[in-house]
Amino acid sequence: MLSRKSPVPNSRPGTLRVAIASLAAIFGLGATIVGVPLFNDAREGRSRHALISSLPDYSSAPDGGKTILEGRIAAGTPLLQGGFVAWLREGYGRNAGSSKGWNVIGGETQPMTIDTASGPVRILNAGFALDNAVLPWEHETREESAPAFTAGSVRISGLIPGGTVMVLGTRTNDGLNAESITGMDRKTYLEKLHQASDRIWQGSIGMLVLGPIVLFFAGRAIVRICKAP
Repeated sequence: MLSRKSPVPNSRPGTLRVAIASLAAIFGLGATIVGVPLFNDAREGRSRHALISSLPDYSSAPDGGKTILEGRIAAGTPLLQGGFVAWLREGYGRNAGSSKGWNVIGGETQPMTIDTASGPVRILNAGFALDNAVLPWEHETREESAPAFTAGSVRISGLIPGGTVMVLGTRTNDGLNAESITGMDRKTYLEKLHQASDRIWQGSIGMLVLGPIVLFFAGRAIVRICKAP
């Protein structure tokens, strides 16, 4: 008479469940890590929006006061690299936060004249920033090299003569000491900044709420599976 062997018990009954719970924990941790810098970006965008909204126009600003200048880059402004009057070169790759994005690898600015409704205004300095922290500022963008196996794409972006600009700076008797310049008027800038900040804010809040919850329940599940006989 043949004896039937009893089935061999599965020595690792929770392996699949542990793997699934671990993946969920990784997702929760990743969402939390990504949500923190997004939250900071959104807060920075809202602060920038409040600042730009509150500053007076150049025509009504006192000497020595911060102001917003709107107008067009004078047609006779000398051209620099690539036919731009101000430009920056960016390469696509990992940045300081270990995420991928466009990183500035070069650029050039210069004093220039801005034609406004009340007459030309001179930007006196060359050390101003090209405001692209939250949204695109450039009038034109051109790819200089396509991505390769070991390197990302490289592009050059810049402002061109006749282009609309908004300049943040300090008014003086002779013109404006600029802090930053962006290739759009104030109304468009504020609208785009508001939209971008809202999207980033909603995304960051979702990640900061969902991430810890998923991480908590995934961790509890792993503990329970590991303790199971």
